[in-house]
Amino acid sequence: MKLQQVIINTDVLIIGGGCAGSMAAICIKDAAPNLNVCIMEKGHIKRSGSVTMGMDALNVAVIPGISTPEEYLETVKKKCWGIMDYFPNYTLAIKSFELLKTLESWGVFFPKNEDGNYNIMQVDTSGKFCVGMDEPDLKPIMEKKIREAKIDVLNKTMGTKLIVKNGKILGAVGLNINNGQVVCCKAKCVILANGSASRFGLPNTGYLYGTFDFPGNAGDGFALAYRAGAKITGMEFTLKYALVKDLNIPLIYIVLTRGGEVVNGSGEVIVDKNNLSIFLIVEALENRKGPLFLKTDHLSKEKIMEIENILFSTERPMQRRYWELKDIKFGRDLIELNLTEAQLCGGHGISGIVINEQSHTNIKGLFAAGDVSSVPMQHLTGAFVYGKIAGESAIEYCNNGNFPENHKDIHWEFDAELSHLGSLLNLTKNNTIQPTTFEYKLRRIINEYLLSPKNSSSLKKGLSLIYELREQLPYQVLAKNFHELSKVLEIGYILDCAQMSAISSLTRKESRWGCIHRRSDYPDTDDVNWLKHIDLQVGQTYPETDIYLREIQRGDGE
Repeated sequence: MKLQQVIINTDVLIIGGGCAGSMAAICIKDAAPNLNVCIMEKGHIKRSGSVTMGMDALNVAVIPGISTPEEYLETVKKKCWGIMDYFPNYTLAIKSFELLKTLESWGVFFPKNEDGNYNIMQVDTSGKFCVGMDEPDLKPIMEKKIREAKIDVLNKTMGTKLIVKNGKILGAVGLNINNGQVVCCKAKCVILANGSASRFGLPNTGYLYGTFDFPGNAGDGFALAYRAGAKITGMEFTLKYALVKDLNIPLIYIVLTRGGEVVNGSGEVIVDKNNLSIFLIVEALENRKGPLFLKTDHLSKEKIMEIENILFSTERPMQRRYWELKDIKFGRDLIELNLTEAQLCGGHGISGIVINEQSHTNIKGLFAAGDVSSVPMQHLTGAFVYGKIAGESAIEYCNNGNFPENHKDIHWEFDAELSHLGSLLNLTKNNTIQPTTFEYKLRRIINEYLLSPKNSSSLKKGLSLIYELREQLPYQVLAKNFHELSKVLEIGYILDCAQMSAISSLTRKESRWGCIHRRSDYPDTDDVNWLKHIDLQVGQTYPETDIYLREIQRGDGE
């Protein structure tokens, strides 16, 4: 079994074919059909990314006459406890309604009420920014547009390395996890859109892939960008969600906005549509005030049918079979809630690659969009909006950049990565540990040492164990085929994310975001010293990390 190298050329390489990457590709070909665009997608472009198939809502839509960008910014600022930059989120807000209309023009269905207005739901303590969507085929709609635009797609191909020289992107390397083809791509620019770090903390079921977000997201984009010299921020924001116990599937917003309630074991209402706060649910569960249950037995049959229609078609069709096997019925039974594993995500949290409002990173020619980028609480809207912005920035860069035909170092970089990947295919070595076993140990360490309540002692111990695992990985873990090789690479990405999270958590000497970053040795929130970003960048020698404190970007009048 041997890796095969192939070299390709393109103008724009997009790593990640989810909603952000697909939107970027479509917008580039619409605006600049002369540019060559190639997508590297770890899964298959038709069913890839966190959405995978469809969606029930657009979480951020600032609709004229209903809400304003300023109201949205104030809401997000409260959710982030002030750790957010003004212009990236303001840009998201002002472009969100235009994005909604674009999706509508593609055939994406947004239900309207009898007055002809969108179904707008309040899912935060203030402001109405969530618009109902009923589109089980959102991702196939985008895949069709990609096919029609004749965009090159490399399915089953995961990014393994960004090629950067003198602060400028030159291309990237990818591995086809089915046939072992190592794709060495020369590109004028690269858009990273390959998701969050979902496989980070360990789910309470112990199942590695039983994650809330797409389990293929192992922090690939965070790690690739970090190793290439891009700045990463918010890695101490170790986010947990409250979802269905043992299943980790979303349904709280869907049920509560239609009249459902969250109650405790005594039947007391904790959260309902008039006080819809996921934060309260998470805090209660973190503080062992459970069990908590989703209650729907007071709802009408019509509401139950509406909820089931969304859950069993658009959200997660496998839910129907799950509830049938458990003999649990909406409208009759209580549904127990529990905390998900911890994850790092720019879509639901604040973690990710530092970008500005044009989707630029600190590396020339490298752009980022979607969950891999830090635009706090951007959700699906951010993936679409910044996918489009990244595409526009890529066009401008390709049209105005200076690109040498032959860079003397790029083929050496390609060959070095091919050799590195080959060294991990250890058919003749004495490695005996299965990748799943090693990953389980790593993620158990993350749970035990890197999550709240945090303190200096546990974080340092966790960081020490992470460094030990990093040393052990190439010499102990077995990769006897291309699929297992991809798992070894993913473990490396998780290690990078764990290291960055531990370092950021150690650096932030305060407690912030409630149970997300609770330091027992620094129990108070300290805005005087810590109302700022913690940015990380690879040091002189990988995996050494440099730490930078960055002031919050404020808007006019703040």
